[in-house]
Amino acid sequence: MKRILIVTLPLLCVILLTNCKPTQFTVNSVPESTLIISHGGANIDNSYLSTIRGEAPNQFKNAFFGKKDTLYVTAEKRGYEKQTVKLTKTSAPNISFNLKKIEGVSEELTYYDDSTVNKFLIIPIGIEITIHSGIGNLDKYTFSPERSDIVSKDFFKALESESKNNRIEFYKDWKNINENNLLITELKDYLLKLNIARLPYYGYPPKIEDCITSSPQLKEIIEQLKEEPNSYLVFIWGKCISETTGRIIGNVAVSGASAAMYGASMAAGKSTYLYNPAAFMMDSGTRLAYFIVDPDNLEVVKIKSFTYGYDINKEKQLPKLIEKTSNYPDIE
Repeated sequence: MKRILIVTLPLLCVILLTNCKPTQFTVNSVPESTLIISHGGANIDNSYLSTIRGEAPNQFKNAFFGKKDTLYVTAEKRGYEKQTVKLTKTSAPNISFNLKKIEGVSEELTYYDDSTVNKFLIIPIGIEITIHSGIGNLDKYTFSPERSDIVSKDFFKALESESKNNRIEFYKDWKNINENNLLITELKDYLLKLNIARLPYYGYPPKIEDCITSSPQLKEIIEQLKEEPNSYLVFIWGKCISETTGRIIGNVAVSGASAAMYGASMAAGKSTYLYNPAAFMMDSGTRLAYFIVDPDNLEVVKIKSFTYGYDINKEKQLPKLIEKTSNYPDIE
């Protein structure tokens, strides 16, 4: 049985590779300079495996795994309705988009430059802590509300006290705003759906106006900020993957034993033992996202995202991240 598998597997690979020869597509659009994105599902905003293909006109390749395999391609540009086409292995290689203008929506982007800002008003929307436990592939990720609450308060309190930029100001009552669960949930859900690459291309400018209806307090903050020229709101969100001590120690022990067993099995001329080094790699760290909002029109004009190898669920690593981020907008 093993011999049959060894003989037929290369043949199977050849067959699959032959049938999956990539198709090259050429994309044109009216107007030009639309952003082209390919994605797995029909609705780009709820899709998976999205790939930014660049601005039209351009070309890209895609391999289809059988006649029923599909790919969706969307073109979008500020001031125009986005358009999506469905592609299969038998689709024509030339794709043409003709986008419809949205009445009353300008193609011009809102100007934003960090260096011209007089004031950044910081409003945290939380740090989420996810605990990574287990060993190797026998692992699980568990969101911890309790640790999220504790780490959020510790992180933002330290960030406020260590801020090195006199243009930075934390909203004095940010702790109470953070306890408004409806506001934070609505804001977070909306902001985290925004795509950094697509931000300048969305047909309609992305705005938070529908997310703040539950907070008269935030509306008041925005009205006050409008009176200060070149001032912006900055919402900060973060996510930390924190590996348990048991996983770290267990991975070191099991990884060494697995590698030894795999080496022994290969030396004996057998390849029945499966060993995946990636399953034992450390993946703890923290991602921070900054959403800059123009108070005059509530548009999200910029998104910045940074990833660090610090597990801020560990007390000793939190100050290291604070040191890297305390000089916003000049972040390392």
